[in-house]
Amino acid sequence: MLKRKLRLDLLDKKVFWACYLWNLTKGPISTIDADSVDSLFGCTSDQIEEFYITELTDEQEWPVIRIPLHTGESLEIEYANFPEDYEINYKVLLADGLKYYCRKRRRTLATASIPMD
Repeated sequence: MLKRKLRLDLLDKKVFWACYLWNLTKGPISTIDADSVDSLFGCTSDQIEEFYITELTDEQEWPVIRIPLHTGESLEIEYANFPEDYEINYKVLLADGLKYYCRKRRRTLATASIPMD
């Protein structure tokens, strides 16, 4: 059964950010050379690819990251790993007034899916 897994530990890893930027640079609107990502974060292409495969492509436990925003909402990034169809989903989650996100009353303000291929 599919399960989303909160992975805040990824935010502290430079290879995660290298992988994230590397995925963005592969797209049709990219203005950054994917090879330059290696030098920006001090990670090799092999390290980035290995991290992506081992940490972000699990079809049973989708990695989810929440980043709190100064307005009280939070940005949620979900690595949706359907078989044969990997994508990154972005959501802005509303705050409950006391916490930056609330499991009981979370609403999605907007979503966007970016295909990985």
